[in-house]
Amino acid sequence: MVNMPKACSTTGELSNPESKSKSALIYGDAALACELGAGLSTIRTWRAKKLIPYIKTGHKSICYNLAKVLAALESLTVQGGRK
Repeated sequence: MVNMPKACSTTGELSNPESKSKSALIYGDAALACELGAGLSTIRTWRAKKLIPYIKTGHKSICYNLAKVLAALESLTVQGGRK
């Protein structure tokens, strides 16, 4: 079964990360998955592999700085390829 994010708004559309303030804090894996249009398991894998930065706010609570997450993902982007 594919783990896709649920719709972020009542209109059923996914949020656009470009529309939010880049310094916004996103609370929880599900909210970040929704913002990025990624699966929940993908977000959890990225966090476990330390590919994206996060802030532990409690025993089980986690939040993300959207700007830092986007920068981390941008740094993972592969440029070019074989010709």
